[in-house]
Amino acid sequence: MTKTNLLEQDGHWVLPLVAEVVVQCRYDYALTLVVRELDPYEVRISEPFTLYNPDGTVGVFDPEGDPRKMGASLRLLRHTVTRAIAHKDGRLEIDFDDGSCLRVPAGDHYEAWDLAGPEGALMVSIPGGDLAVWSE
Repeated sequence: MTKTNLLEQDGHWVLPLVAEVVVQCRYDYALTLVVRELDPYEVRISEPFTLYNPDGTVGVFDPEGDPRKMGASLRLLRHTVTRAIAHKDGRLEIDFDDGSCLRVPAGDHYEAWDLAGPEGALMVSIPGGDLAVWSE
């Protein structure tokens, strides 16, 4: 991920995840979505997030909570990203081909999420609502 494959628009960045498939969901004290097999991107979500399902149901998940309650977020595995936006106020929005929508608010005290890309590039939602971007 370099600034050349990030598209900056008014108030947000378009992330280079569109048309890529979620190939892994990892769980520890965060949810990590691995997108794309070759030169993958990793979206690590450390704060509570909301998943809007295609059937209209909504789930709120806390990665630091009971891991058994994270199971419904597995629905993202093997789905293709159709939209991926990092708002400059620290929010993250990712939409998927099945109609699911993932929303992560900015954290008040901790980094809510980060996106690690090829060649050491990194985007982080920093506490208080801002983004930090490192790339070569």
